[in-house]
Amino acid sequence: MEELKNKLSEVLNLDEEMAQKGVEVVTEFLKDKLPEGMHGILDNLDGEGATESALGAVKGFFGGK
Repeated sequence: MEELKNKLSEVLNLDEEMAQKGVEVVTEFLKDKLPEGMHGILDNLDGEGATESALGAVKGFFGGK
């Protein structure tokens, strides 16, 4: 989630606190849209390559490659 927070800060010129709130809003929005079994993907988005792994899993769920 740190990567998303940094991207929000950079693109939208947000301070760290507002970027963190943005991450929380996005996470909750996605959890509302995804099946409960996929919530763990969002909860574990930390570390190198986590974003790519999670996006790959979501794409696969929706039939993407």
